[in-house]
Amino acid sequence: MKRILVIGVLIIAFAAANEKRFTNSSNDGKTNPLLWMILNQISGFDTKISKLQDKNEQVNKEISELKLKQKETDNNAGKIKTINSKISEIRKFQNHDGNSVYEKAISKMKADIRNLQSKHSNDDRRTKQILKMKGDVKDLQAKHMQDDKREKQLQEFNQRLKALRNDVDILKKKDRQSCESGWKLFGNHCYFFGLQKASWHVSKRECESRHSYLVKIETKTENSFLYSTLTAYWKHETFWIGLNDLTTEGKFTWISDHSSVAYKGWDPTNPSNSGGNEDCTEIHDVHWNDNNCSRRYNFICEKQIG
Repeated sequence: MKRILVIGVLIIAFAAANEKRFTNSSNDGKTNPLLWMILNQISGFDTKISKLQDKNEQVNKEISELKLKQKETDNNAGKIKTINSKISEIRKFQNHDGNSVYEKAISKMKADIRNLQSKHSNDDRRTKQILKMKGDVKDLQAKHMQDDKREKQLQEFNQRLKALRNDVDILKKKDRQSCESGWKLFGNHCYFFGLQKASWHVSKRECESRHSYLVKIETKTENSFLYSTLTAYWKHETFWIGLNDLTTEGKFTWISDHSSVAYKGWDPTNPSNSGGNEDCTEIHDVHWNDNNCSRRYNFICEKQIG
């Protein structure tokens, strides 16, 4: 641009000198046609210079816009560098009458800008897609956490259910190992102490009505349990037991299973069969005694748990 201005000034100075010389040598005072042509060319150059200055301002404005675009598109630094290089080439052409080259360069820059804007738009779409994918991932993670929470709750529920089942089993076991109200537990058997006095046969039926039998004493330990219970609650009371010799005199068996006597807890003077009709057995204190079956005593029933 500076070169053009210098050339213009020189041309104007040269034209003025010639015009003065021509005027002094002319007799009719008319302008030389050559000078007129030079002045017209100078005027044309001035117009072009003005247009180039306007275009230069426009180019500078577009350069500023491109630099702003450059900040927004960090990923396109290489292409913007290429555009800057082209801008430098355009500035070189501004010293010549290269309007066609200038227009092509501007068009190329605009096309590159559109491409950059399109790529930027595509990047925005990709960014939105990535953000959407991140949102989907977060939703899946949240759902996975909910599923994990449900699974944990299910595991806790199963553990509680298992514990409840264990408690039920324990209760059932205890229930099987316990006796109903009014009965006393010893070993794996329940014992009922009937306090309504009755004959041996009536006492037998009373036990059967309770799904049991007149007690069968098989061990010394069992006999001691009965004795301790009787002395604690019904001291000096007499109770029928299941031992008898109703079938064969002198051969005592248990009414529950007709088995013979294994453990014996007789009083030292018994069985005596006093009077010839003592076929049933009762217990008082700790000893057994054969007695008349028609006598009215309390009775002891026995049954197995479960």
